[in-house]
Amino acid sequence: MFEKLCERGGLVGVQHALRVVLVDVNDAVVGAWRSAFADTPGVEIRRGSLLDVDVDAWVSPTNARGRMDGGVDAIVKRHLGAGIQVRVQRAIRNRFGGSLPVGSAVCVPSGAAVPRFLISTPTMRQSSQNVSETMNVALACAAAFQAVHLQNRAKPGSIRSVALVGMGAQTGRVPAQVCANLMWTGYTLFQDHGFTDYDELRAAVLAQLADIEAAGSARRVRIDIRSRLPFVPEHEDPAPAAAPADSSIPSAPSVPSVPPASSVSSDTTPGGSTPVNDAQAPAAGEPAASADDPLKLAELFTGGGEPWLPLLRPVIEARPGAADFIGPQRSSEVVPVRELTFQALKPHPPHKWKVVVFGQNPYPRAESATGIAMFDNTFHDWQDSQFGRVVSIRCLIKAAAMWKYGIVKKTPIADVRALLKKEDTVQPPEWFQAMLTQGVLLLNSSLTASADGSVPTDRHTAFWRPVAEQIVEEILRAKQDADEEDRGVVFAWWGAHARSLKRVVQRLEKKYPSVAVRHLDHANPAAQGDIFCEGDHFAQVNDALAAVGTEPVDWLPRKGWNQQAAGATGAAGGEVAERMGAFIASTMELHQLYLERLTSVKDEGLVLPPVTGVFDTPLMDFRKAVEPVSQVLTQLGPYIERSSRFGETKAAAEATADGATAGAAAGLSADAISALYLYTCESAFYREINAVLRSPDRERLVPYLPYLRLLFSAVSALPARTQPLWRGVALDLRSQYPLGRTVTWWGVSSCTSEPSVARAFLGSRGKRTLFEVTPARAVGIRRFSAFTGEEEYILAPGTQLEVTEVKAERGGLCTVRLTELEGQGLVS
Repeated sequence: MFEKLCERGGLVGVQHALRVVLVDVNDAVVGAWRSAFADTPGVEIRRGSLLDVDVDAWVSPTNARGRMDGGVDAIVKRHLGAGIQVRVQRAIRNRFGGSLPVGSAVCVPSGAAVPRFLISTPTMRQSSQNVSETMNVALACAAAFQAVHLQNRAKPGSIRSVALVGMGAQTGRVPAQVCANLMWTGYTLFQDHGFTDYDELRAAVLAQLADIEAAGSARRVRIDIRSRLPFVPEHEDPAPAAAPADSSIPSAPSVPSVPPASSVSSDTTPGGSTPVNDAQAPAAGEPAASADDPLKLAELFTGGGEPWLPLLRPVIEARPGAADFIGPQRSSEVVPVRELTFQALKPHPPHKWKVVVFGQNPYPRAESATGIAMFDNTFHDWQDSQFGRVVSIRCLIKAAAMWKYGIVKKTPIADVRALLKKEDTVQPPEWFQAMLTQGVLLLNSSLTASADGSVPTDRHTAFWRPVAEQIVEEILRAKQDADEEDRGVVFAWWGAHARSLKRVVQRLEKKYPSVAVRHLDHANPAAQGDIFCEGDHFAQVNDALAAVGTEPVDWLPRKGWNQQAAGATGAAGGEVAERMGAFIASTMELHQLYLERLTSVKDEGLVLPPVTGVFDTPLMDFRKAVEPVSQVLTQLGPYIERSSRFGETKAAAEATADGATAGAAAGLSADAISALYLYTCESAFYREINAVLRSPDRERLVPYLPYLRLLFSAVSALPARTQPLWRGVALDLRSQYPLGRTVTWWGVSSCTSEPSVARAFLGSRGKRTLFEVTPARAVGIRRFSAFTGEEEYILAPGTQLEVTEVKAERGGLCTVRLTELEGQGLVS
């Protein structure tokens, strides 16, 4: 076994086979480690980044509340995503009541392939605390190995390798040699001994408090606890720690006792391992069990929204007609894209929102709605004519310019644009980044709308009202225990639909008297236009923020604002700004992902040589098939891992499904499912493979041949659809599709079964081409997709189509009808 427990002199001994890597960018720390661990075999010492170490678990020094906002913690969170802090803090809340004592740790699934676990152990109670005169590093290091021990006790062999950085040497200001000596003390403690819980561990270290403190940088201390602590067999539940009988072991009143480790529940991780300190968040891309999650809500909260799921799911599932508003089979006319419904909640934990802006409902256009109120993804520059046409953001920015620069309400939009350019104002995506960084939650009172108006706005608002109430209550509840600067909140009610919630919020706030709350009513910019610009709304919001003890918001920041944020609030401010920038970019990418796959037809129709060599390539397993591609696309690794995990899970689920479901995927292997899933991931892969398929240079296809072989096997195993499908592009492509011509679509061609979806992506103005395709063999991939909001059908690369009708319609729309020529594909 990986870790064997045995009774050794009245203690639980540990026989290790653990690979330990010490890694840091600080030369002084690395040199101190080499000195301290010179006579200690089995420890690898490197200079470099923790992010480059391939191990099962990373150890990240943290603070008592698990706020990953500085030092190594912030770097890890930026790499693994905001959801990792959510899991860490949930573990601390569940296991330790919200405050993690020094000398304890939590082990949570990372959601990534490398590492599979993150171990968080505090070296300090508050961020940037000076711990140079304490023994916290020894306690933290020992606690990290205790977390490994407990994880492997729950699931033998789940952590076989671990990497640690120089604990406390940066933000904690611990001298490098002292840090190295204390980490050696923590490491050797677990070479010699094992413990049933963190109480025993802390007592063991505190028993030699005087020796450790006196050692300084001159010597190391090896803890000897033989015969001091009682042995508790693993099959028994150890009682809460009591004071040791030996009077030489001092008590530690400043370190609260914790529940015994054996009382912690376990859940299985995506890789089959079991974290002992936290309930596992669903792995990205893995389907939720339909019996427990009939609306498939879990997949909508990944990427930072995980803590909201248990709060909102019961409310949503209890609502009549929930499937029509948020279910996977809802109408294609409902916006935004289903995966983005809860996007606005994901950037921050609840207590970090200081301004909550309630708008009315999402843009009723699929190409515009992003899940973040007012954020229209159809334009990214104030000079774009679309900015002037979208009333809500136009009036919002004009009002901000009135607040900052004193312009008047009647200022023409051309002059507003000129002012924004003159003042070097950030462009639209960065404006939303700045709002999120400053803690402004832009939320619609209704999270959905109907693009075609078939369901009135009032019905959408009524459905989401209890959900909005729950969101508000959680923000208030979280703030009552937050730091002083986070305890205030200002609610801005924009429009009558939003104000209908105000009375409810006023009732809720009475439950949380320690939270300072202010309310401001204002016009709805979308419905009332320039009336929104009347008064000095943004100045009023900032006055309200001052009244609740919170910093004001810069409602119209200039370029370079993020450097100013870093300078004003330290590294943490710059890191938050960077994280929000990545979040906005990811939101834009996710939103565009499905739209692009349906509109990429503009790149089709080229006359190219046939694709050869696909069916001469042996059929391989998924990982082997994508190995050549991963050499070309070096950032593809995480998506390969995610796709492989999804394929294995989905294939196992299909194997136990009822006859109808199982029959629908008969013959589809885990490898084939993984191949389909990879194509749909929000990575560069689908763009690159289609670009290569459309390239005249057929040599570029060579690395993709094994993957294409696997993809074609997946397509051939799925049921064929022969009913019409649609896709489109906002261009006039009639010249490329004359009546009677045979054209070839070289890429993996995505289509929709709903013409209204394709029309929505085209927009309603300008030159547009809508393609209606009658396929011979299209296959639906929604069940195997990372993007489940709409049914997606694909045609295999090299599909040949005959143009059977070209029809010009009013308003710039052209409809082209195509029929697939069966058995005449150009891939061999």
